[in-house]
Amino acid sequence: MLIREISCGMQEAFNRRFLRPTLALAFLDALFAFRLFASNQGVAALMIACGTAMFLCYCWCVCRVGLWRGLVSMHSAVATLGTVFRTLVLPWILVGMVGMLFAGSGPLELAIAWSLLAVVNNLVFWRSAQKNLEEHFRGMALRPYGEKPPHIESEWSAMNWESVPGGLAVPIGEDTRPHVS
Repeated sequence: MLIREISCGMQEAFNRRFLRPTLALAFLDALFAFRLFASNQGVAALMIACGTAMFLCYCWCVCRVGLWRGLVSMHSAVATLGTVFRTLVLPWILVGMVGMLFAGSGPLELAIAWSLLAVVNNLVFWRSAQKNLEEHFRGMALRPYGEKPPHIESEWSAMNWESVPGGLAVPIGEDTRPHVS
């Protein structure tokens, strides 16, 4: 069975269980935002709309990151906490730091910063989880029960860099030859 089929099957199971309630909540949020907008509370409506979009983004990311964290963690609680921290808590920490740096910003600017930071954060972790699932799924799934998972280095880790002539460092396996057209 292909790794993509397994991860797509997990996504389908997630959708079967949570898609309808998620869409119902998003619909109610959209109605609430529309009502706020109709009553001339545009900033509040935008914040509700951003929150709804982020909720959908979080749900999309939690599934893939949770699958990877569940595969590499020794305990389900560690996998759950790792997933929640990476996808839900870390964006709020980043927004708090941005809020402290730009204390004079209004709620509109903070809502936009929150949306952008959350989307970028979740895209980074989603892509990392997807790449790790594609490259390391078989090895992680076939390890004996209870055995500590191997440490998987990022491609940007200092351990995966080599020096090339001229003193530059590039990731191992990256083509450093000049390209001729």
